[in-house]
Amino acid sequence: MLPLLLGTALAAPPVADHPCELPSPDDPVQVYLVTVTPGWDAISSLGHTLVLVAGGGHDPALTYNWGAYDTSSDTVVQDFVRGELPYFLATWVWPAQREALLEQGRAALAQKLDLDDPEGFVGALEEAAKPENNRYVYDWRTANCATKARDFLDDQLDGTLASQWSVPADTTAREQIRRHLGRATAQDLGWSFVASSEVNEPLSEWEAALFPDQLMASVADTTVNGEPLVSETCLLLPGRFGWAPERPPPTWPWLVPGGLFGWLAVSGAQGLRGENQRSGRWLLGGSLLAYGAFLAFLGTTTLALALGTSMRAAGPTPAWLLASPHSLVFVAAAVPVLRGRPIPRWLALGGVLSAALAVVGLLVAPPGIGLALAPGTLACAWAMWRAQ
Repeated sequence: MLPLLLGTALAAPPVADHPCELPSPDDPVQVYLVTVTPGWDAISSLGHTLVLVAGGGHDPALTYNWGAYDTSSDTVVQDFVRGELPYFLATWVWPAQREALLEQGRAALAQKLDLDDPEGFVGALEEAAKPENNRYVYDWRTANCATKARDFLDDQLDGTLASQWSVPADTTAREQIRRHLGRATAQDLGWSFVASSEVNEPLSEWEAALFPDQLMASVADTTVNGEPLVSETCLLLPGRFGWAPERPPPTWPWLVPGGLFGWLAVSGAQGLRGENQRSGRWLLGGSLLAYGAFLAFLGTTTLALALGTSMRAAGPTPAWLLASPHSLVFVAAAVPVLRGRPIPRWLALGGVLSAALAVVGLLVAPPGIGLALAPGTLACAWAMWRAQ
């Protein structure tokens, strides 16, 4: 089997070139840190972290999963958006967990932990999994499946991880999330627009361990009393989905929506002065309506997240200069155009204001966002001025 590699900016990647052989129930207990590759949907895009306990009378092996929540709740989405979704530490037999991962096509690597007191570690896990102890409120940066496993492991190792992982990681949360979301351009653009300047701050290795693959890489380099914490890395489960790329994807695909609608708007404005004015009217009006609605939705949604929820890093953002409720000026301008009337001067001036804000946004917005949205705004504003 070919080695399964993890690319990381923090440490040399762990290599798994052989399948895991879990201990039998009669063997001494063994603890594994399990890292699962990202899935295809947004919820699983960052990967996952589990703790697996095998041997020591466990028949079958047992997983401890800090990523569980009540899927039957009618308010899951609302609670998540508000930053109030309760999660809990769940236990699940490994065969059932394995089948679930196989259905999702996700691979899993296991790091065998060389612990001085594995029985005590498992006892602490059992205590943490009790109903009176197992619940917490999810926070993508400080309380997720990876950080909870990190914090638990650090506590059992008397602060070893925190002391060794205080060094800079040469990365940011924006870079890390973008490299995970990069396979879905729409999600990548949407999240990059929403995220505040908080995600641009450099992370320490401890903070970067909020991402499961980064946690795995850091654990692989950790020593306890001069000995490696990980004695073996093995392939627990093969899968269709691999690890996220080492670097974020380029942002040039983001240019397509703004560039397309801007080109259509300019073409429509030119058509209004030509022979086929009907086509020009529908082209310009449709472009202003669609692009204005897109910008207004993008900006208004993120404003609502920032002002109406406690979701971490959901604004404020300078990207609001490029898209917010002020973008409705394009929607308003589409109405007279589609009705065959000239755009009023006050609406055209509103387009000029949006263009001015877009120029400022081009300079201060997060990387790629300005180039994605500003050209379309400038083109639409120019077309509106021509259509007075």
